[in-house]
Amino acid sequence: ALVIVADFDPLRDEALAYAWRLHNDHVPLVLKRYHTIHGFIDMEQELDAAVQGMKEISSYLQQAFYSDNFNAN
Repeated sequence: ALVIVADFDPLRDEALAYAWRLHNDHVPLVLKRYHTIHGFIDMEQELDAAVQGMKEISSYLQQAFYSDNFNAN
């Protein structure tokens, strides 16, 4: 699972609790925190963090779908 959290998000604590729960349930997890605002991913024209976040998502999905470990069940 990939969890991306903005530090200035009203749901930040819930997202971190969700990530903690995944971790405790032994789900493979990548947690990325960005020092920015809620909804930043949609702001690629304005925020460098949005560009980096989209790269993180793209890389994670590419690795998940094209790795030898991908199971299409």
